[in-house]
Amino acid sequence: MNETVKTGAIAIAEVEAQVTSHEMVKDLIRTVSSLEQEKVLAVRTVAQHDEYNNTYLNIKATLKLIKQIREEIVAPFNKQVKCVNAYFKKLTVKLSPKATELERVLLKWRRDQEEKERERLRKLKEEQDKQQADYEREAEMAAGKGEEPPPPPPKVVLIKPRMPNVQAGSKGASHSYTDWEVTVLDMKALAKAAAEGKVPVTVLDYKLKPLKDLAKAGIELPGCKVEEVQKLKGRTS
Repeated sequence: MNETVKTGAIAIAEVEAQVTSHEMVKDLIRTVSSLEQEKVLAVRTVAQHDEYNNTYLNIKATLKLIKQIREEIVAPFNKQVKCVNAYFKKLTVKLSPKATELERVLLKWRRDQEEKERERLRKLKEEQDKQQADYEREAEMAAGKGEEPPPPPPKVVLIKPRMPNVQAGSKGASHSYTDWEVTVLDMKALAKAAAEGKVPVTVLDYKLKPLKDLAKAGIELPGCKVEEVQKLKGRTS
């Protein structure tokens, strides 16, 4: 393609030029220009009232005409936008379930790895405790015999190697994060809590973000089921 990439300003100027060249828009521009020059003073006479009333109705009619002409010009573009969105939605629908499936198995593997690491550390701690107990018993027996105690077992610092939540890939990186899912089970209980000032009244808008923010802050949400979940997000390069 040899088309020149246009900046936003150039594209907007070209669209405005196309719109203003429309015959109905030309008449509209003249009408708007005339009406905006009208001076408004305090009404003192019946004649002035009637004149202002006519001007007011003229402006309202012009505003209605502006809307009609705009919709007429925009209609074909909106149809194109709908067609483009519908086409790309077909493509999105094909891949979104696959991304969800991959997210599920990736998160499960990461959770499993963390669980294996916790189990490894538990066994290591258990072995260290056993060695310490054996040492203390032998040291006590040696002290009873007047002998030198055996050397203590080596101390191993248990440092849990955190599994990086960012995993690089050929197209960028994915990272897991903690999120909260809130399901309203009893709206009356939630509304009662809002009325009593226990939670902000904004929760009654039933928007997810305010509820999630409160759940994240550890605030109890009566009538709601709150679950801490792990999610995956990808950033492509």
